[in-house]
Amino acid sequence: MRNTYFVVPIFVLACIIFNTIAETPALGKLPYFEECVKLSGATSEDLQPIPDKMTHESKCFYFCGMKKEGAIDAMSNYKPKEVFRVIKLYYNMEFPPDQTKKISSCLIALGKVTNCDDILKMSGCFKA
Repeated sequence: MRNTYFVVPIFVLACIIFNTIAETPALGKLPYFEECVKLSGATSEDLQPIPDKMTHESKCFYFCGMKKEGAIDAMSNYKPKEVFRVIKLYYNMEFPPDQTKKISSCLIALGKVTNCDDILKMSGCFKA
């Protein structure tokens, strides 16, 4: 179970932002998909959910998607409620209250998310 919390953020990002994992009609119609692909330069190969092999382009794609989803605010900080909203919306997945509180505190403590590499910072917050 401990490893689950580490893998969840990257898996969730991958599934939320592109339609190669879960072929859900809503995911295929995300208004920012094409924009984020264009801005990041990501290819379908870049968008495979393999966290240890993420390319710069895939990180930039996820960064773009998180901003478009509202999970990163105008001041470049994570918005924990929005992160959990997106997870629940697309996967009907919720965390226990004690985990939600810990994860939220961690996301807030991360500080600024200003570039593509920063998007991976959130992974550490989901470790048990």
